Amino acid sequence: MVIQAAEAAGGTDYAPLEMREASRKLELARESVKAKKFIQAERLADEARVDAELAHVKAQSAKAQKAAADLKESIRVLQEEIRRSTQP
Repeated sequence: MVIQAAEAAGGTDYAPLEMREASRKLELARESVKAKKFIQAERLADEARVDAELAHVKAQSAKAQKAAADLKESIRVLQEEIRRSTQP
């Protein structure tokens, strides 16, 4: 399921609001099915999916940004080491 994929991607850490909304809407969708409100259930399930997908993308983006920042820092350190080693 999309919510589980978002959780596995780190959505709970990087997009907690979206994850809570996805879970809440999914629960409301289940309640709507029990009440035989199928159109409402479908709409809520779709909204839950979209919220979970957003959380997944936000988590991936945050991880990519951290990886890029780590890489930039590594490059900076290497450049500094090169400068020190080439100075007389």
